[in-house]
Amino acid sequence: MGLGPKHKKRVWYTAAIGGIAGITGLTTLGVMTGMTPASSPSQSKDRQAAAAKTLARPAMDGGAKKDGGAKKDAVEIGCDADELIQAIIDANDGGGTIKLAPDCTYNLTRYKLDDEFNEPVGLPEIEDQITIKGHNSTIQRDASADPFRIFDVDTGGHLTLKNVAVKYGDARNVGLITSEGGGGLLVEDGGKATLENTKFAFNRTDSFGGAIANYGITKFVGSGEHGKDAVSSSDTWADSGGKDGTGKSSGDIHDNSADDSGGAIYNDGYLDVKKARIAYNNAEFGGAIYNITVAKLTKTEVDHNFAHFEGGAIYTDEIAKLKESYVHDNTSGDSIGGGIYNFDQLYLEKTNLTRNFAEFDGGGVYNDGEAAQFAANESKINQNTSREDGGGIFNFEGQVGLTNSEVNNNKAVGPNSNGGGIYNFGDGFVRLSDTQVNENLSTNEPGGVRNAIGEVELAGDSEIIKNRPTNCGPAEIEGCFG
Repeated sequence: MGLGPKHKKRVWYTAAIGGIAGITGLTTLGVMTGMTPASSPSQSKDRQAAAAKTLARPAMDGGAKKDGGAKKDAVEIGCDADELIQAIIDANDGGGTIKLAPDCTYNLTRYKLDDEFNEPVGLPEIEDQITIKGHNSTIQRDASADPFRIFDVDTGGHLTLKNVAVKYGDARNVGLITSEGGGGLLVEDGGKATLENTKFAFNRTDSFGGAIANYGITKFVGSGEHGKDAVSSSDTWADSGGKDGTGKSSGDIHDNSADDSGGAIYNDGYLDVKKARIAYNNAEFGGAIYNITVAKLTKTEVDHNFAHFEGGAIYTDEIAKLKESYVHDNTSGDSIGGGIYNFDQLYLEKTNLTRNFAEFDGGGVYNDGEAAQFAANESKINQNTSREDGGGIFNFEGQVGLTNSEVNNNKAVGPNSNGGGIYNFGDGFVRLSDTQVNENLSTNEPGGVRNAIGEVELAGDSEIIKNRPTNCGPAEIEGCFG
């Protein structure tokens, strides 16, 4: 049987990043074998010929330029939007670097329809290797202008943004079809974006990715450091991280919105986020991030995001890995997965999920379906709340493996709720290795781990204690008392 368009694309990205297995680490727990990717939701686009287009453009990987490899001098421009537009037009012929005026706001008032989707864009499409260096500079859509996105990276283009804020992009439908998304930035299939110390704020779309819609390769790098047990006290964006040591982060994606999926980022390509903060974004699905291919987050804080349905912070339907990151104070308003909703493969390493809330099941994580596999190592899933079942984790017939981790002080507080720590539904499998499930609370017993016909296995120094009203049930779990 032949490969479908999405699976072909996944193979291409596997080659591009050196192999998916090296990213996930899911097989290390011994329970994540025989993995079969789950089908994607209907929102997934049918993108074709990505590999052929990309391989034909050596400039994507730093190869020869159109001018035979000669390096152009950087172009310094004044504080004028027309100069910026002309500089991009010039740089599209062989690549180049554009230096923005310090502390300048480039106010965009008009647009041009892009070549492929016939959608309005405020700046010329990026077709070559172009670097834009700002010095606390801002590129924004004028408040009185018609809706248009700010940046569009075409197939074969590579945009690098440094120390720039991108604001008020508006990729709402102005024609007869739904927008491709990405109010601030659209990275097309075969395109690439490198975003360093960059901010995206107050961008919106009626479809996918309020700030960024990525169908190619996007790397977002800030400069913030995150402690292991960071506690944010931020109530306003100006605090930029509160007292948790993340205030010095200059890679921020905040206050963006999508009417459909991915309030901050919609990823149907390869996404790599490091040392950034993604906060106060909202969408129907995936308040911060909606991922249907490969996403990596490292030393990144994801907080105060809101989804009306699944995935208050993150909705993932393929492969997602979070390392040394902090997911807290996110909300699923009318559904499940207050912190993270997982439909395929999710891996946490030295990552904390704290104070997330789901109106229904899975305050911290909702692991959904027989193909869903969730593994965590040296991670904490603490102080999360659901109004139905599974305050910390709800496992819907999938596989869960926790090693050297905690599921503590979670709550399931509805009138019929149970499984304050973990709710294992149906034939689900949960393995706890050197892991504590302590001091969780639910309205009805058990408060620790709820298991009926599935399997819960304890290994090493694992313990399920001090949960209220009881620790385990209704089926017996060997090693759990009361």
